[in-house]
Amino acid sequence: MGSYLALLYLGLVCGFYVMYAIAPRLGMDRVAASIATLILFVPAIVGSRVWFVLDHWATYRHELRRIWRHSDGGMTLYGGLVLALLLSPIVLRAFRLGFAPYWDAASFTILVGMICTRVGCLLNGCCAGRRTDGRIGLWLPDHAGRWERRYPVQLLELGAAVILLAGSAALLAIGPPRGTVFVFALVGYAAARFAVDPLRERPNRDAAGRPVALATFLACSLLAAGLGWLVMRG
Repeated sequence: MGSYLALLYLGLVCGFYVMYAIAPRLGMDRVAASIATLILFVPAIVGSRVWFVLDHWATYRHELRRIWRHSDGGMTLYGGLVLALLLSPIVLRAFRLGFAPYWDAASFTILVGMICTRVGCLLNGCCAGRRTDGRIGLWLPDHAGRWERRYPVQLLELGAAVILLAGSAALLAIGPPRGTVFVFALVGYAAARFAVDPLRERPNRDAAGRPVALATFLACSLLAAGLGWLVMRG
Protein backbone atom coordinates (compact mmCIF):
# COMPACT_ATOMS: atom_id res chain seq x y z
CA MET A 1 0.00 0.00 0.00
CA GLY A 2 2.93 2.30 0.66
CA SER A 3 3.81 2.23 -3.03
CA TYR A 4 0.34 3.49 -3.98
CA LEU A 5 0.42 6.41 -1.54
CA ALA A 6 4.01 7.27 -2.46
CA LEU A 7 3.22 7.38 -6.17
CA LEU A 8 -0.03 9.28 -5.57
CA TYR A 9 2.03 11.88 -3.71
CA LEU A 10 4.65 11.88 -6.47
CA GLY A 11 1.90 12.41 -9.04
CA LEU A 12 0.56 15.42 -7.12
CA VAL A 13 4.03 16.93 -6.78
CA CYS A 14 4.91 16.38 -10.44
CA GLY A 15 1.53 17.73 -11.52
CA PHE A 16 2.07 20.85 -9.42
CA TYR A 17 5.44 21.56 -11.01
CA VAL A 18 4.04 20.95 -14.48
CA MET A 19 1.45 23.67 -13.82
CA TYR A 20 4.18 25.97 -12.50
CA ALA A 21 6.26 25.44 -15.65
CA ILE A 22 3.51 25.65 -18.25
CA ALA A 23 1.40 28.51 -16.86
CA PRO A 24 3.28 31.38 -18.65
CA ARG A 25 2.92 29.56 -21.97
CA LEU A 26 -0.86 29.97 -21.55
CA GLY A 27 -0.71 33.57 -20.41
CA MET A 28 -1.10 32.91 -16.67
CA ASP A 29 0.94 34.01 -13.70
CA ARG A 30 2.74 30.87 -12.60
CA VAL A 31 2.49 31.59 -8.86
CA ALA A 32 -1.25 32.28 -9.00
CA ALA A 33 -1.87 29.21 -11.18
CA SER A 34 0.20 27.01 -8.88
CA ILE A 35 -1.59 28.17 -5.72
CA ALA A 36 -4.96 27.63 -7.41
CA THR A 37 -3.83 24.11 -8.29
CA LEU A 38 -2.86 23.38 -4.70
CA ILE A 39 -6.31 24.51 -3.54
CA LEU A 40 -8.11 22.46 -6.20
CA PHE A 41 -6.14 19.35 -5.25
CA VAL A 42 -8.39 19.10 -2.18
CA PRO A 43 -11.77 18.72 -3.95
CA ALA A 44 -10.05 16.59 -6.61
CA ILE A 45 -8.84 14.06 -4.02
CA VAL A 46 -12.14 14.08 -2.12
CA GLY A 47 -14.20 13.74 -5.29
CA SER A 48 -11.96 10.93 -6.59
CA ARG A 49 -12.46 8.89 -3.45
CA VAL A 50 -16.20 9.57 -3.21
CA TRP A 51 -16.78 8.45 -6.81
CA PHE A 52 -14.71 5.31 -6.21
CA VAL A 53 -16.76 4.45 -3.13
CA LEU A 54 -20.04 5.03 -4.98
CA ASP A 55 -18.74 2.91 -7.85
CA HIS A 56 -18.08 0.09 -5.36
CA TRP A 57 -21.03 0.79 -3.07
CA ALA A 58 -22.04 -2.86 -2.95
CA THR A 59 -18.84 -3.42 -0.98
CA TYR A 60 -18.74 -0.28 1.14
CA ARG A 61 -22.38 -0.08 2.19
CA HIS A 62 -21.83 -2.94 4.63
CA GLU A 63 -18.54 -1.54 5.97
CA LEU A 64 -18.82 2.24 6.14
CA ARG A 65 -15.62 2.52 8.17
CA ARG A 66 -13.66 1.44 5.08
CA ILE A 67 -14.73 4.47 3.05
CA TRP A 68 -11.66 6.52 3.97
CA ARG A 69 -9.33 3.62 4.72
CA HIS A 70 -6.16 4.21 2.71
CA SER A 71 -5.20 0.55 2.64
CA ASP A 72 -8.00 -0.12 0.16
CA GLY A 73 -6.45 2.18 -2.41
CA GLY A 74 -8.95 3.46 -4.91
CA MET A 75 -9.22 6.90 -6.45
CA THR A 76 -11.34 7.56 -9.53
CA LEU A 77 -10.49 10.47 -11.80
CA TYR A 78 -14.15 10.94 -12.70
CA GLY A 79 -15.30 12.37 -9.40
CA GLY A 80 -12.16 14.37 -8.78
CA LEU A 81 -12.33 16.13 -12.12
CA VAL A 82 -16.06 16.85 -11.94
CA LEU A 83 -15.90 18.30 -8.42
CA ALA A 84 -12.77 20.35 -9.17
CA LEU A 85 -14.40 21.69 -12.36
CA LEU A 86 -17.51 22.75 -10.47
CA LEU A 87 -15.55 24.57 -7.77
CA SER A 88 -12.83 25.99 -9.99
CA PRO A 89 -14.63 29.23 -11.05
CA ILE A 90 -14.61 30.39 -7.43
CA VAL A 91 -10.89 29.69 -7.05
CA LEU A 92 -9.87 30.96 -10.50
CA ARG A 93 -11.80 34.20 -10.14
CA ALA A 94 -10.02 34.86 -6.83
CA PHE A 95 -6.65 34.54 -8.58
CA ARG A 96 -7.75 36.30 -11.80
CA LEU A 97 -7.12 33.26 -13.95
CA GLY A 98 -9.01 32.38 -17.13
CA PHE A 99 -11.10 29.22 -17.06
CA ALA A 100 -10.08 27.80 -20.46
CA PRO A 101 -6.33 28.57 -20.18
CA TYR A 102 -6.21 27.14 -16.69
CA TRP A 103 -7.86 23.85 -17.65
CA ASP A 104 -5.66 23.53 -20.72
CA ALA A 105 -2.68 23.64 -18.36
CA ALA A 106 -4.46 21.44 -15.81
CA SER A 107 -4.82 18.76 -18.50
CA PHE A 108 -1.05 18.31 -18.37
CA THR A 109 -1.16 18.26 -14.56
CA ILE A 110 -3.83 15.53 -14.60
CA LEU A 111 -2.13 13.38 -17.23
CA VAL A 112 1.27 13.54 -15.53
CA GLY A 113 -0.38 12.66 -12.22
CA MET A 114 -2.20 9.77 -13.89
CA ILE A 115 1.03 8.28 -15.17
CA CYS A 116 2.49 8.21 -11.67
CA THR A 117 -0.61 6.91 -9.92
CA ARG A 118 -1.19 4.14 -12.44
CA VAL A 119 2.24 2.78 -11.55
CA GLY A 120 1.08 2.85 -7.92
CA CYS A 121 -2.10 0.99 -8.88
CA LEU A 122 -0.04 -1.64 -10.69
CA LEU A 123 2.16 -2.22 -7.65
CA ASN A 124 -0.77 -2.19 -5.22
CA GLY A 125 -3.01 -4.41 -7.36
CA CYS A 126 -5.99 -2.04 -7.37
CA CYS A 127 -7.94 -1.64 -10.63
CA ALA A 128 -6.63 -5.04 -11.67
CA GLY A 129 -7.49 -6.67 -14.97
CA ARG A 130 -9.47 -9.84 -15.56
CA ARG A 131 -7.79 -13.19 -15.78
CA THR A 132 -6.68 -14.10 -19.32
CA ASP A 133 -4.61 -16.66 -21.15
CA GLY A 134 -4.10 -14.30 -24.09
CA ARG A 135 -0.83 -12.91 -25.37
CA ILE A 136 -1.09 -9.58 -23.62
CA GLY A 137 -1.67 -11.17 -20.21
CA LEU A 138 0.91 -10.56 -17.47
CA TRP A 139 1.39 -12.23 -14.10
CA LEU A 140 -0.05 -9.59 -11.77
CA PRO A 141 -1.81 -9.35 -8.38
CA ASP A 142 -5.19 -7.88 -7.52
CA HIS A 143 -5.83 -5.71 -4.46
CA ALA A 144 -6.16 -8.82 -2.28
CA GLY A 145 -2.76 -10.15 -3.38
CA ARG A 146 -4.09 -12.93 -5.64
CA TRP A 147 -1.58 -13.44 -8.46
CA GLU A 148 -2.90 -14.55 -11.84
CA ARG A 149 -2.23 -13.97 -15.50
CA ARG A 150 -4.27 -10.81 -16.09
CA TYR A 151 -4.89 -8.06 -18.61
CA PRO A 152 -2.40 -5.29 -17.66
CA VAL A 153 -5.14 -2.68 -17.34
CA GLN A 154 -3.01 -0.26 -15.35
CA LEU A 155 -0.28 -0.32 -18.00
CA LEU A 156 -2.81 0.18 -20.78
CA GLU A 157 -4.21 3.25 -19.03
CA LEU A 158 -0.68 4.51 -18.38
CA GLY A 159 0.06 4.13 -22.09
CA ALA A 160 -3.12 6.01 -22.98
CA ALA A 161 -2.08 8.83 -20.62
CA VAL A 162 1.34 9.04 -22.30
CA ILE A 163 -0.26 9.24 -25.75
CA LEU A 164 -2.71 11.92 -24.59
CA LEU A 165 0.12 13.86 -22.98
CA ALA A 166 2.10 13.80 -26.22
CA GLY A 167 -0.99 14.85 -28.19
CA SER A 168 -1.71 17.67 -25.76
CA ALA A 169 1.87 18.91 -26.08
CA ALA A 170 1.57 18.86 -29.87
CA LEU A 171 -1.68 20.85 -29.72
CA LEU A 172 -0.13 23.39 -27.36
CA ALA A 173 2.77 23.87 -29.77
CA ILE A 174 0.32 24.54 -32.61
CA GLY A 175 -1.53 27.12 -30.55
CA PRO A 176 -5.25 26.22 -30.95
CA PRO A 177 -8.08 28.19 -29.30
CA ARG A 178 -8.03 28.05 -25.52
CA GLY A 179 -9.88 25.06 -24.17
CA THR A 180 -8.96 22.78 -27.08
CA VAL A 181 -6.27 20.91 -25.16
CA PHE A 182 -8.64 20.26 -22.27
CA VAL A 183 -11.42 18.93 -24.51
CA PHE A 184 -8.93 16.74 -26.37
CA ALA A 185 -7.59 15.27 -23.12
CA LEU A 186 -11.05 14.81 -21.64
CA VAL A 187 -12.61 13.09 -24.65
CA GLY A 188 -9.45 11.08 -25.27
CA TYR A 189 -9.39 9.82 -21.69
CA ALA A 190 -13.07 8.87 -21.82
CA ALA A 191 -12.49 6.99 -25.09
CA ALA A 192 -9.53 5.14 -23.60
CA ARG A 193 -11.59 4.14 -20.57
CA PHE A 194 -14.43 2.88 -22.79
CA ALA A 195 -11.88 0.65 -24.53
CA VAL A 196 -10.01 -0.56 -21.45
CA ASP A 197 -12.73 -0.81 -18.83
CA PRO A 198 -14.23 -4.10 -20.11
CA LEU A 199 -10.87 -5.73 -19.33
CA ARG A 200 -11.11 -4.89 -15.62
CA GLU A 201 -11.96 -7.48 -13.01
CA ARG A 202 -15.49 -6.67 -11.81
CA PRO A 203 -18.60 -8.50 -10.65
CA ASN A 204 -20.98 -8.94 -13.59
CA ARG A 205 -23.56 -6.61 -12.06
CA ASP A 206 -20.97 -3.81 -11.86
CA ALA A 207 -19.62 -4.40 -15.36
CA ALA A 208 -23.07 -4.00 -16.87
CA GLY A 209 -23.30 -0.43 -15.64
CA ARG A 210 -19.87 0.73 -16.74
CA PRO A 211 -20.86 2.32 -20.09
CA VAL A 212 -23.50 4.36 -18.26
CA ALA A 213 -20.97 5.45 -15.62
CA LEU A 214 -18.44 6.48 -18.27
CA ALA A 215 -21.03 8.36 -20.30
CA THR A 216 -22.19 10.09 -17.11
CA PHE A 217 -18.63 11.13 -16.35
CA LEU A 218 -18.13 12.63 -19.80
CA ALA A 219 -21.50 14.40 -19.75
CA CYS A 220 -20.96 15.76 -16.23
CA SER A 221 -17.45 16.94 -17.08
CA LEU A 222 -18.55 18.75 -20.23
CA LEU A 223 -21.52 20.27 -18.41
CA ALA A 224 -19.33 21.40 -15.51
CA ALA A 225 -16.80 22.85 -17.95
CA GLY A 226 -19.55 24.70 -19.83
CA LEU A 227 -21.01 26.10 -16.63
CA GLY A 228 -17.57 27.13 -15.42
CA TRP A 229 -16.82 28.90 -18.68
CA LEU A 230 -20.16 30.77 -18.57
CA VAL A 231 -19.61 31.82 -14.96
CA MET A 232 -16.13 33.10 -15.72
CA ARG A 233 -17.38 34.97 -18.78
CA GLY A 234 -20.19 36.60 -16.80
